[in-house]
Amino acid sequence: MFFIQLQQKQSEITKQLEQNGKEQAARIIHLENENQSLQNTLSALKEQIEKLNVQEYQKRIDLQNKQLEDKDDYITKLQEEIEKINVNQLQDKQIEKVLAILKSIDV
Repeated sequence: MFFIQLQQKQSEITKQLEQNGKEQAARIIHLENENQSLQNTLSALKEQIEKLNVQEYQKRIDLQNKQLEDKDDYITKLQEEIEKINVNQLQDKQIEKVLAILKSIDV
């Protein structure tokens, strides 16, 4: 009788252990799937961050290029103005020479 009860108890414990093992295996599989999903999400987020960093860097480069173009345009305009002033000064000197020659002829 005692032996039969012991076997029944052992059988119950074995069934319970098997059930616990199945539940643990199911939990492990679920956690592994969840972990993989989180890893995929993390990879996607890292990729998005990298793209955003590249886009931000490109925006800064574009802005700097635009500023350089604006400065180049401004320098070009200043050079053109300087050339005009130089031409005008040269013309003024030539006019002064001509006037000086004309004055010397009148005398």
